[in-house]
Amino acid sequence: MPLDGSEPSLAALKIACSICGEGHGRLVLISAVDVSGAAIATSNPYSAANPAALIADWEAEAKRALAEGERRAGECNVPVTSRIVEDTAVAAILDSAAAFRADLIVMGTHGRSGLARAILGSTAEGVLRAARVPVLVTRG
Repeated sequence: MPLDGSEPSLAALKIACSICGEGHGRLVLISAVDVSGAAIATSNPYSAANPAALIADWEAEAKRALAEGERRAGECNVPVTSRIVEDTAVAAILDSAAAFRADLIVMGTHGRSGLARAILGSTAEGVLRAARVPVLVTRG
């Protein structure tokens, strides 16, 4: 399941823990860090001047999100594996689902619409369109 530390992703984690609970499965937490030139160029212009520091910040944020996810999954007694994947969020989720032979992708969404969705894109929509396994999307 993708985890970025946002409220929607933490709400989805709670649902994923319920599904995996009582020995019914394991949880794989993925945090994507997009190190592409496009991601760097569209970030804060002051941060983009130092791409190495920007990527280090993104990786630190991903580590914090995964640590919190592992802690919460541990409270539910769910076996958990976590990975930081350097790729776009959609590619990281889909590739990880294939690599770990996922039965289900559980993810949160911010529920943006209109111009915000057009500008920022929708990770959930991209995953829904291309996933080869069922996807459960929840709003935080």
